[in-house]
Amino acid sequence: LLPGNKLLGYITIMALITAIGKVVDAVTDPIVASFSDKCTHKAGRRMPFLRYSAIPYALSVLLIFYAPFKEGSVANAIWVGVFLVVYYTAYTLYFIPKNALVPEIIPDTKVRVGYYGISTAFFMGSSSFMYAATLFVDILKNVGLSPLWAWRAVFSIFAAIGIVCLLLSAYAFEEKDYVEENVK
Repeated sequence: LLPGNKLLGYITIMALITAIGKVVDAVTDPIVASFSDKCTHKAGRRMPFLRYSAIPYALSVLLIFYAPFKEGSVANAIWVGVFLVVYYTAYTLYFIPKNALVPEIIPDTKVRVGYYGISTAFFMGSSSFMYAATLFVDILKNVGLSPLWAWRAVFSIFAAIGIVCLLLSAYAFEEKDYVEENVK
């Protein structure tokens, strides 16, 4: 959907958009970490970030694939760029506090290593599933969907699964029941 032009002869529009997103990510990471550390919300320091960013995170992933303008247009590049920046920001708002929460709710090092092992296994499994996206797209194309709508359908399903997982993680427990307030 993006223009095929290259800037300076070798930088694709998608590479430029991704680079901008990565810069936003690098800037927002320490800011969100600081806000999370200083948060005084009644639900805890970390969980409000997970709860408020889960839906924007999943929707931004989905909207990247729903650029509404003419194929190859600059407007589509802007659309994708905006939602990629929203994606990186929402990702940061979700995962920086989540990663800070883990050692707070699992203070025992051995148990925490076990958690990270299970988390890594789920990450690898879900990544494998994502790499099979082209297989799912091919199946949908074979039943009559256009390539664009096949990709959109696959990522819509992935986004639906993702939002369920994000919300389960954000609402599975009350942070205050497991984390003692850090007194500085």
